[in-house]
Amino acid sequence: MVRAIVDNIGPEPIILFGSRTIGDHRPDSDSDLAEFRCEPFGETRSLRRECVQACQALAGRKVPSAATAYTAAEIACWRDSLNRVLARARREGRVLYERP
Repeated sequence: MVRAIVDNIGPEPIILFGSRTIGDHRPDSDSDLAEFRCEPFGETRSLRRECVQACQALAGRKVPSAATAYTAAEIACWRDSLNRVLARARREGRVLYERP
């Protein structure tokens, strides 16, 4: 699962968060993945395109997965928020991959 995202997108870290990290997942629970980027999204890099590529890379796996991406600026702005997915991923998440 992680290799598919790394091979298709090349993120900095990939973090697993949600029910699979806190231990209350069910057999049909998805894997929530967040990938973080140092570079901002914009004219040359599309957040939507990267999320679509990540979801396509994960399609057909036994465990359903949801992936989203965040930039360094978003992390700085929302990292301490109680209600943002990004903050939850940073609080509860487990790093599955970090770029060497």
